[in-house]
Amino acid sequence: MAATDREPSTIKAQAQGIVKALDPEPGAYRLELDEFVQNEPALNLFLLALESLQNNDVITKVKNDWKNANTDDEKKKWEKELSNNERYWWSYFSLASIHGLPKQPWRHKHVTEGDAWYCQHGSRIFPTWHRPYVMMFEQSVFNEMYRIAKMYPENADKECSRTYYLTAAKSFRLPYWDPWMPRYSSNGSEGSTNGGGTWFGLPAILKAQEVFVRRPEKPNDLVEIDNPLYHYKVPRHRDLLSEATVGWTDFYQAAEGLDFHTIRNPSSQRSRKNNDVVLEYQLRTQRLGQAGKLWQLLVNMADLKDGWDVFACDTATGATPEVSLESWHDDIHNLVGSGRNAKGSMGLLPQAGFDPVFWLHHNNVDRLLALYQVLHPDQYVPAKAADGPTIDTPLKPFYKSAGSEDKDFWTSADAEDWAQCAYAIPGTDRNADKDALKKLAADYIRDTYLWISYPGASPPATLPFPKNMDSVEALIGLALTPPPQQIGIKAASTQNGGLSLVDRSVAVKPGSDVASDKKTTTVDVKDHLNLHRFPQQIIKEKGHITWNAHLTVKKYAFHGSFNVNFFFGPVDDGLATDFTLLNNQIGFTGIFAASPADECMNCQIQSAASILYADAVPLTSELTKYLKSDTVNVGVPDHLRILKSLNPEDVVPVLKENLNWRITTPSGELKTRDAVRDSGLEIKIVSRWYNMPSADNGLGSYNAPILHASITQGKVGGFSG
Repeated sequence: MAATDREPSTIKAQAQGIVKALDPEPGAYRLELDEFVQNEPALNLFLLALESLQNNDVITKVKNDWKNANTDDEKKKWEKELSNNERYWWSYFSLASIHGLPKQPWRHKHVTEGDAWYCQHGSRIFPTWHRPYVMMFEQSVFNEMYRIAKMYPENADKECSRTYYLTAAKSFRLPYWDPWMPRYSSNGSEGSTNGGGTWFGLPAILKAQEVFVRRPEKPNDLVEIDNPLYHYKVPRHRDLLSEATVGWTDFYQAAEGLDFHTIRNPSSQRSRKNNDVVLEYQLRTQRLGQAGKLWQLLVNMADLKDGWDVFACDTATGATPEVSLESWHDDIHNLVGSGRNAKGSMGLLPQAGFDPVFWLHHNNVDRLLALYQVLHPDQYVPAKAADGPTIDTPLKPFYKSAGSEDKDFWTSADAEDWAQCAYAIPGTDRNADKDALKKLAADYIRDTYLWISYPGASPPATLPFPKNMDSVEALIGLALTPPPQQIGIKAASTQNGGLSLVDRSVAVKPGSDVASDKKTTTVDVKDHLNLHRFPQQIIKEKGHITWNAHLTVKKYAFHGSFNVNFFFGPVDDGLATDFTLLNNQIGFTGIFAASPADECMNCQIQSAASILYADAVPLTSELTKYLKSDTVNVGVPDHLRILKSLNPEDVVPVLKENLNWRITTPSGELKTRDAVRDSGLEIKIVSRWYNMPSADNGLGSYNAPILHASITQGKVGGFSG
């Protein structure tokens, strides 16, 4: 038997309902999405496998079989057959529903007190629970790819043969989406279809509504199909089991006769398409703050008491609020799930798992967990705890063996080995000691992410992004146009005395959903985001002062997801739906939470306890734009450069006068001052010195934080200590 014909062990495991890491394969790694799509046969199988898993015929059949079961014996037979129905339980629908709706126990097993949800949000095992969850999805996709690969003819041309596709299937690992990798380049040979400039946005494969594939029955022909990465068409109520409830209309109201489907950044409740134009601009405007969060997440935890709990989840521990893996993850959910008076799927916890980008996002979250484990090998889920889960808590519903007891489920101890995830990043393999691994990982993180969080910094020459999409067969004919050079925004101004808002508007393109203002100035987005070198002052002093807004707020204060937005200067409340687009918005935190109707037992307990959500929002990079000495950020007019330095004596009075915040839902609903007061929001501004990376410390380090209470004290949602 040829090596490519040997059946993977994951197939037998899946038949038994067991979640298993893919068999080790030389050169098989989880890659960033733009890198993954360069592998033509693997991408082809991936798209076909997703298309197959998203086919809801199996859902309809289960419902019809139930309707036809008229006697008790027939119903018992149906129940037994359903429990072992692999195509149903490993379908896209069933795997996505583990994260939320519909409330059905996976394989009809292990439900506690009637609760069919397995949510671990706000828990110290949030990262470790999602690791086997991502592996489960990867396993299902891989097995389907393998099944499809075996359908190709033996005697086809070499690059269309069964052997060719089986080899590609064996090399597959689930790709991840890193929001902060450049997608476009001014280099003529890299990303040439996309025009000039270095940009941040969505991978092209996520924006294509249709893609080309080669099916096994006609492997020499390219066939156009609906892109299974663009959205997922969800089943209607009539196709679901009677006891299953799905609140699809909570996030999308389909027109009569049309399919329900997931959607990203909708411009209205009647939208049929993802609003990629606005979503990409949001990613670009938020990249400084979000990259700063990512940097603090990986660097700032080593010396913290209860470091794992602070890192792992967004629940306040009583310590100074910090960026957590969960809070960073929440921000991306709310960005992708935002909209204009409408809700995107990713912003709604019970429905988020159905958006295909969910899996790519969570794979990236798991990659960050792997990096953190390398950097901080002594921090992990505790073996004992006064309250809450431990390293041995079962991670339901993920079976590791065929049985029916708690010992048959994955635990955080089983999930601790990050090498089984097979990420293609230095430091996350087993072939070096701890210190060597830490150095490799630190070098990788520094070269990949440090530059992104500094306005004006340029990517290192060694960064293997952006990728050229010209030769990706699945995207043939896709118009890979440059991102919009201009967009309608509001900016802070000091003209006419004092700090005020000035209209700066140019529509992105005709028909854009971005509101257009009436006058005066044009801001060139390309110039505003041009990347140059690190500021010389930072290099000279080998570090700089950083500023954060640290906050806590009741997680369930608004019965669902919401954002806390920070601004430099006045805020036009009439633009609440566009807050993430305004260039005087200097950061935000996205709270990803369920509504009361959708709360699982875990959420109900947290809501009843009024648990506090904790996060930190970096302000430094945005404040740098307003320095009088700044010569890098050409998008900020000279008269707006009102900061003498980032020292407290200069920053404190300016922030005290000009720092503002607002709370909105992802759909742009503005919360009142009374609602903000009742939410328990407390914001305090903290500074700390950051020592730049050196030969002895590859990631640099942060000094102790200094609280500047007066900046927010006395304001609604300000410091109350």
